[in-house]
Amino acid sequence: MPMRFAIVFLITLSAAAAPGPKHGVAVINLSSATESANSVYFFDDHALALPPSKMTAEEAAKFLEPIERASPHSRDRFIATAGAKLTVIVVYDLAFGQPSIEILEKARETRLMKDLSTAVAIVTTRRDASTLHGAATKTYTLTRVRSTLTISAAQKAEDGTIAASATKTITTGPAEHLFLAADVPITKVKELTAPDDTGVIDVDEKPSSFYASLNYSLGDLFRQDAPWQGVTLKGFLSISGDPLGSYGVGIGYRSSNFRPLGVDLSAVSPFVGYFVTTTELTGENGTASEQTVENWRAGISFNLDRALAWVGGDDE
Repeated sequence: MPMRFAIVFLITLSAAAAPGPKHGVAVINLSSATESANSVYFFDDHALALPPSKMTAEEAAKFLEPIERASPHSRDRFIATAGAKLTVIVVYDLAFGQPSIEILEKARETRLMKDLSTAVAIVTTRRDASTLHGAATKTYTLTRVRSTLTISAAQKAEDGTIAASATKTITTGPAEHLFLAADVPITKVKELTAPDDTGVIDVDEKPSSFYASLNYSLGDLFRQDAPWQGVTLKGFLSISGDPLGSYGVGIGYRSSNFRPLGVDLSAVSPFVGYFVTTTELTGENGTASEQTVENWRAGISFNLDRALAWVGGDDE
């Protein structure tokens, strides 16, 4: 069998030491060696041996197939900043020439800072397997403490059209645990809508009262490697009335991996909490007094921007 060459692009991103994985690997497959052409995989703890610079189609498939089998562990989150390395491997067909590769790093805010801004607003084709495969190296240095990193590769056909392309967006930066949420106590299931096509549930009507909570997630907000990392510790304050008139503490659960009954727990999440509520009473003789009630309540937490519609009078 004649030798078929594979061109493999290795792009190493490096930047001064930081917590988190020391080396991440992204593999972009633009080749016809396997069924998963135009796919991207990212592993932040994958000890991947670099492929040889020359490969037959069979050798390229042998390199790619274990990566494809590990695809359930592919991530969109790289818990790393200055000092960590990211090696990008692009395997492509030589018939369409050398691919263009772009790496775009865009600074981002923490989830908590984004939520605080919202809080202010509230208050105020596969190809022929016989194609030849045909290695170059490029180095990019991370410049941001936290960023949204977009890696893309594309090949053009002779007529200028895109023959193959793939893109991967990775969230970089230290682990994040703090965020804000809007919380609605629920007494009856019928107060909630059924999950829509995307698995999102909502309140059936605009709530007359709700809380804002400061939350601490046991795991990183952008990825969870174990079920327990979705547990959140919550502190509640009333946002629809006197903040100190009702407050509490509780525990919730949010996850992008676990979807009970088809419900997306990354957009909404259940909670249970212990609340203290004080109300002012006026007696028959006009004497004012206070009544304090302490009780356990369950409910649903929403991303904070959902509360914008509630305070803005939008019932949709």
